[in-house]
Order: sequence, then structure tokens, then C-alpha cells
Amino acid sequence: MVSHQNAPPLSPARMTRTPVSRLRLLECEGLSKRIPRASAMARNRVDGVQFLSPEWIAALGAAVEAVTVEPALRLRIGVRVPDAPGGAVGYTLSFADGRVTLGGDPPDATLVVGYAAAVAIAAGTRNAQAALETGDLKVAGDANALRANAGALAALPAVFAALRADTEFAS
Repeated sequence: MVSHQNAPPLSPARMTRTPVSRLRLLECEGLSKRIPRASAMARNRVDGVQFLSPEWIAALGAAVEAVTVEPALRLRIGVRVPDAPGGAVGYTLSFADGRVTLGGDPPDATLVVGYAAAVAIAAGTRNAQAALETGDLKVAGDANALRANAGALAALPAVFAALRADTEFAS
């Protein structure tokens, strides 16, 4: 747990800007024991890290470890962004034994999304369902596995929100 002596100061504007900032404030006030999952995600912040960089993906891996899912859920979802600024980027999220981890190839299904749509989804200005409906996100592999385990995807918005506050999105 972060103690208030060691925590960086938060400006009033920053405290109200994002859920992560509010969680950090709670940690500084010693209230994080009431919200253990959220405080774990807040500790895995990415300060000024470029979206889809190796550092961002490492932070994603740390953040998903704070997520719990139904123990019976077994699914590997790949995400591939072929036109990311530094070249194609991909990662896999594995759901098993009540946990989510980064890795676990090969994926059951892969979400293939262009960089602009990936930025909009990660920034919270668009959801994946809307991108799928417009063709900006495509599913490769076992789409039925995704449909059958749609609950797995419900846990992810909180993870991306935790990373969003300090992620830099290139245009």
C-alpha cells in the first residue's frame, strides 16, 4: 500500500480527472483496504507511457492481474493492431482459474483493430462493440468462443480505465 508520506502530491484538478487519481487519493488517505482490487490497479499506473509500447503492455499485464473473473472461464483473446506507429503490435489476454494474465498463445480468438480505433477504445471514447459493428474491429479465429464468454470482456473496461489516465496516445 502506498503511504501518504511516499505518495506524489496530487493537484485538485488531477484528483477529479480520472478514477485512477481518485483511487490514488484513497490510498494516500489509507482507505485502500476497502477497495483492494481497485488499489492494486492504481499501483500499476503508467506515467506518460506511449500506448501499445512494450512498457504499456507490461503495465497492462500488471493491471489485469488485479481482475477476477468466474473460475470456470477459459478463454484466450488476442489483440492485434497491424498499423500501430512503431509497427504491428499484438498481445494475448488469458482468462483461467478466476484470473486474467497477459500471454497464453495461441489465442482462441483475435481482435484485429486499426490503430485509430484502438486509440478510441483505449481512450474510452468508443466501445469495442461499436467498432465491431462498423467494421473497424474484426474477429479472427473462434468468434463463437468470444460470444459464449462475453462476460470475460466485461472486466476489461476497468483495466483500460486504470491505464488510460497516464497513457500517451499518438495521433
